[in-house]
Amino acid sequence: MENAEIFQNARLVKVRLQEVDDRDRTFALCWPGERGVEELAAGIGTSGVIAPVWVAGEEKGGDFFLVDGFRRVAAARRAGIEVLPAELLPGDLDPVKLFRARLAGQGARLSAVEASRVLEKLKTQFRVGESTLVETFLPLLGLGRARPLLEQCLGLSALEEPVARYCAENRVGLA
Repeated sequence: MENAEIFQNARLVKVRLQEVDDRDRTFALCWPGERGVEELAAGIGTSGVIAPVWVAGEEKGGDFFLVDGFRRVAAARRAGIEVLPAELLPGDLDPVKLFRARLAGQGARLSAVEASRVLEKLKTQFRVGESTLVETFLPLLGLGRARPLLEQCLGLSALEEPVARYCAENRVGLA
């Protein structure tokens, strides 16, 4: 029920793609970002964007900060879509709650490398403690609750770019 809190004051709106700032990838879960975009663009070109992206910001006079839907926005750009459905979230939301809501929807589908990057962001950028990472975020990633597993996941963030990319694209597991 806690995730419902972020949608309490949200509104479904239509946003122009040029108003969506997707350069800041703070809340991006998928990595590498371009993975699967071409296939998604083909579907969006045929059916449009069905699931709304999540944005935050002021409806009047500025860019929207992208919270969820990075691949859909990239695919919409490639498909020539100009307007997207979006859940407009209040701009003052707690980033940790936003991550929790994002992961509740798709955390278990992330590769081990993607999971490691999310955990590293939470730990370093948002100063989430290890006990919260173990008790709250590992289960959302479908990994259970074990401190050694957290250490193993965080260790993956040290992989060099080509190795990390290979592991993410081929969904190499923690084992």
